[in-house]
Amino acid sequence: MKYKSRFLNIILILIFIITFTACATSAIIVSKKATTIESKIAFVSERDGNAEIYIMNKVLEQVRLTNNQAVDEFPCFSPDGSKIVFDSNRDGNAEIYIMNADGSDQVSLTDNLTDDMDPSFSPDGTKITFSSNRDGNFEIYIMNTDGSEQTNLTNNSKGGDVEPSFSPDGSKIAFKSNRDGNDEIYIMNADGSEQLNLTNNQTHDRFPCFSPDGSKIAFESDRDDNAEIYIMNADGSGQIRLTNIKTLDEIPSFCPDGSKIAFDSGLNGYYKIFMINVDGSELVSLSNVSANEWAPSFSPFAK
Repeated sequence: MKYKSRFLNIILILIFIITFTACATSAIIVSKKATTIESKIAFVSERDGNAEIYIMNKVLEQVRLTNNQAVDEFPCFSPDGSKIVFDSNRDGNAEIYIMNADGSDQVSLTDNLTDDMDPSFSPDGTKITFSSNRDGNFEIYIMNTDGSEQTNLTNNSKGGDVEPSFSPDGSKIAFKSNRDGNDEIYIMNADGSEQLNLTNNQTHDRFPCFSPDGSKIAFESDRDDNAEIYIMNADGSGQIRLTNIKTLDEIPSFCPDGSKIAFDSGLNGYYKIFMINVDGSELVSLSNVSANEWAPSFSPFAK
C-alpha cells in the first residue's frame, strides 16, 4: 500500500510538471500565419558584424541601408515615408543623421563632441526631436530637419531625459526621464512646458510610442521582474501588460492603422523583431537570422 501511494504521488507530480510546462510554453507560442506586414519597417541588425540600419518591405524582404564600421541605430521614418532619421557614432560619438528611405544621401544634422541620439520626426515633417547630453546631462532637444535651431526643451538638471516621441497631432512629446530616481514615462507640450509623470512606479518604464490616433502610448516596463511591452491611455491611465515572455521585450512601434505593435525580444536567444496585435494576441516573428536585431520603426504609410 505504501509503494502504491508513492507511485501515485510520482504520477501526480509528473502530471503537474507536464501541465505547467505546457502552460508556460503556450504563453510564448509564435504564430506562423503572417507572411506580410502592413507597411515597411526600418530596424537595426548586427547580421553583418556591426549595427546597421535595415528595412523590410511588406513581404518581409530585407535590405541594408547603411554600410560602415560604426553603430547606426534608432531609425525613424519621416511622416511622408521619404526620409529616415537615425543616430550614428561614425564620427567618434553619437550624432543625428538623415538619409533617403533607400539609404542614399546620408547627412549629419548635429556636430558636437557629446552624444545626440533617439531622433523622432514631428508629424508635419518640419522638426526632429532628439536627446543630447551637450549640457552635462541628457535633455530633450528639438531642431529643424536641416539641423538648424537646436533648442533644449526639458531644461532639467535633476536627471536624464531621453527617447522622445511626438504625438500624432504634434502637440505633445512623450519621453523617458529618471529625474525621480528611476525611469518613468513623461509627457510635455511640444514647447517643453507642463512636464508630467505618466507612469509613477518604482521600476523602470522606457521607450514611449504614441498610437496613430494619439489615444494610447505603448512602452516598455520591467515592473513584473523583466521588461515587457505595456500600453496605456495617453493620460497615463489604464496601464496594461501586452507581452508575457521571460526575456527582455522593448522598443514598441505602432503600425499605421494602430492594430499591431512591432518590438524586439530576446525570445529565441538573439534579439529579433516581433509583432503582436494591440490586445497582445498572435505573436509573430518578422526576422530569422542568427544575429541581434532591434529598434523597429514602422513607416507611417501602408505602401
